[in-house]
Amino acid sequence: MIEVSQIVELKDEFKTPRCKKGLCFRTGRDYSKYKVIAVKRVNCIAFNLGTLVTTTLRIANLKK
Repeated sequence: MIEVSQIVELKDEFKTPRCKKGLCFRTGRDYSKYKVIAVKRVNCIAFNLGTLVTTTLRIANLKK
């Protein structure tokens, strides 16, 4: 079960090109990690730790 403030990552087949980039050497931010803000029934709202943007992700597409 996914909880609020948990750090999650997308499964490999659902990663975007930005997520595949991984760790940025200039800023030290990780583009492939998300911090969960809110959990809904099927989706969760997450904050990307690399781009600093909130997105909606499907819970089925996440690594736990």
